[in-house]
Amino acid sequence: METTEITKPEKQNKSSLLPEKFGKVDLIVSVSFIFIFILGIILFAKDLLQTINVRNVEPVGIVVVKRNVVQRRLSDRVLWDRLTNESPVFFGDLIRVAEDSAATLYFDGSSIDLDENTLIRITHTSDRGIQILLNEGRLFLAMQEEGKKITLNVDGQQIQPAGDAEIQAGKGLQNTDEDTVRQPVPNARFLNDTQDPLPVGFMWNRGELAAEDLLRLEISSDRNFRRIVHVRNNLSVQTEVPVANGVWYWRLLNKGDVFDEGRFSVIDGAGARLQSPAASSVYRYTDELPVMNFQWDHSNEAINYILEICDSSEFAVPQIRRESEVTFFTSSDLGEGTWYWRVKPVFPAVYKGESSFSQSVNFFIEKTADEQGKNLSLADWFLTEVPPELMPASVAASGTAGQSSQSAALLSAPQNLQPASGRRYTMSDLQAQRTINFSWRAVQGADAYIFTLFHQTDGGRRQILRTQPINYPQYILDDLRILDRGTFIWQVEAITTGAGGLINRRGNIAESSFFMDILLPGSIQVR
Repeated sequence: METTEITKPEKQNKSSLLPEKFGKVDLIVSVSFIFIFILGIILFAKDLLQTINVRNVEPVGIVVVKRNVVQRRLSDRVLWDRLTNESPVFFGDLIRVAEDSAATLYFDGSSIDLDENTLIRITHTSDRGIQILLNEGRLFLAMQEEGKKITLNVDGQQIQPAGDAEIQAGKGLQNTDEDTVRQPVPNARFLNDTQDPLPVGFMWNRGELAAEDLLRLEISSDRNFRRIVHVRNNLSVQTEVPVANGVWYWRLLNKGDVFDEGRFSVIDGAGARLQSPAASSVYRYTDELPVMNFQWDHSNEAINYILEICDSSEFAVPQIRRESEVTFFTSSDLGEGTWYWRVKPVFPAVYKGESSFSQSVNFFIEKTADEQGKNLSLADWFLTEVPPELMPASVAASGTAGQSSQSAALLSAPQNLQPASGRRYTMSDLQAQRTINFSWRAVQGADAYIFTLFHQTDGGRRQILRTQPINYPQYILDDLRILDRGTFIWQVEAITTGAGGLINRRGNIAESSFFMDILLPGSIQVR
């Protein structure tokens, strides 16, 4: 009997599934395919998702995001870009303002305030003027005589204001004298040039309300009316309520039902708070006029500031009048005498009311005799007490008896001071670098420098640090615990030292400033 041997089939070698040879050509083709695939994805994403910052056409205006979410969609795209503050806008753009958001468009002096849940398109007229097509929501146009001409298109109706004009428009709302006119307008903004609450007038049309139906006005600091601060009952068509600075929500109630509602803001327009020079400060100099650094607080919503410096408190003919977009100004053109300065914030035209100048502050500049030729020992120099209000000028030193006076010209003031004047430090900045590095350009003829640091307070400058002469044009502040929130002034003077530790030659003082936008914690007790 024959037997048959059954053998199991051998397992197929997996490597046999691959090509016998994987050459360089195959590798190049594979890498090229992967590269083209990745490049295609990048270009596709860039085409759809990029935020357009530079275009081949000039922008027609800018958008200022007042609150929360404002988006823009270009005419040739399908996705929305989220706009940042002062983003440019172009013809063809769709601008959408989300719920509980607000924005303002600026067109060379004219402005359009967009309320929440508003959608507009920016187009152009036949003569390349600006046309705003309102698709939904509300807007408020404040047009200036010298600004760009703007045409509104609301529900197919063309509205062409002439000269200075203010127009409120809404979807399905026509702007004629017969329409509903109420105060305050949607998202109104008021300037308060006093320290007292601002009287805000409310006026409305009663519509189909019966004569006996009286209204209740509620004003709250939150949109859900959990913090109601003002209530007026039994109202007919108008009332007036004094309101403090801030953002406010209001509503009219008729038998518990909301008859009308809105939001408005009251902005502090009473002048910026002045920081430096402080009141009654004294600045002394010998040969060269001192460099004066003027600083003041930022005013919310201000677009620029007007600075005036005058030799009289009436400011009839200011010696210096400047418009500035920043909160500091430097000048070396002020001579000996008594000076006064003040600052006025300037707000967009959409704000109702007028801002005012701050209370003026005076300071003194005095020319003194040259006492810099007297030699001082280092010990005498550091024992000399100088009132803080007399410092940023060169310090008048008291000589040691028996020393001869050697007349010498002052060394030049150090230049290229870093950090630059007006630098603002935040907590994240300090956490990142943990030190502040002060530096300046070396002065020819000097072999040492003296670094001084002041804190600007309401009572004047308070000296918090003064170094011994250092031999290099740099000082690193590594103990940040001596700093607090506010403005700091720092000075550096070039000197020449001689044998025995004597200061043979003094120099003009250079001055700069910086601002600490931090809030350092105090000591904490834990039970």
